[in-house]
Amino acid sequence: MPPTISAARLVTLSGPDLSREAVELMARQISTDLSAASTPIVIDCDNVREVAAQGLTALLELRARHESVRWALVRLSRAVLTAALEIGLAERFAICTDAAAADRMWAAESTPCVA
Repeated sequence: MPPTISAARLVTLSGPDLSREAVELMARQISTDLSAASTPIVIDCDNVREVAAQGLTALLELRARHESVRWALVRLSRAVLTAALEIGLAERFAICTDAAAADRMWAAESTPCVA
C-alpha cells in the first residue's frame, strides 16, 4: 500500500500502461474534488510498466491545465523514468522516489533560508 501524506493529494495511475485513457481517468478523479484545487498532487506510477506516447502527451496536457498546482511523479519504474527524462517531464513534474519524499521536498522549498 502506498504511503499517505498530509500536504498533497495522492492519486494512482491504474496501469499497466501509461495511456491517454489512464491519464483521463486520473484527471476525472482529480477534478471531482474541488477542495483540492490548490493542493499539490502526487501521482503514484508504481502500477505503470509501459509508456504510450499519447499517455505522456495527456499527462503534459493535464499539467498545463493546472499550472498553479505543484505536481510530482513517484515510484516510477525504469521504463517510465527513462521516458519521463527523455520527453522532459522532469521540467514540469517533480520526480521523487515516493510520496513522502515529494512532501519533504515541498516542505523544504517553503522553509525560508536563514543566514
